[in-house]
Amino acid sequence: MSRAAIAALGLDDGMTHMEWFQRADESPVIGEIAQRPPGANISLMTGLAHDVDLYATWVRAVVDGEFHGPWERKYAVGSAFLRGLGHGRVASVTGVHETWEAMGRWVVEAKLPTVGAPKSESYEGNGDMVVRDPSTEVVKRLLKSIIDTVRVTYAE
Repeated sequence: MSRAAIAALGLDDGMTHMEWFQRADESPVIGEIAQRPPGANISLMTGLAHDVDLYATWVRAVVDGEFHGPWERKYAVGSAFLRGLGHGRVASVTGVHETWEAMGRWVVEAKLPTVGAPKSESYEGNGDMVVRDPSTEVVKRLLKSIIDTVRVTYAE
């Protein structure tokens, strides 16, 4: 079931999430507590990491009161958000071909910026690429390669 379908059914009443950050002195700071699924691909990545359909699991838990977990983490997963510096509209997106050639087998989802679209004001940017591998170190290297290679430019 899609995120939109879950929201349309009013099933998002039972899920909460908290975002926290760690300061330089290692003390935690709460950034948000919300009664909704987390954004920034967190739900998607959680399902991919555990090789489960998190949205179907959520619906079963809310509608039927059933939860078939906990799950074993099988993969490390990460998202690289695609955004550039400047203002205006997306003028070009470069490095996608090179990135795909080098790491296409690890990419499980890609939403590429659309040329002509206005610059997104969200920290998520104008697109993203999600990668998955059993190794956290591999995922870290893949994400670094994506952010070093894919370039989004804007023009007024």
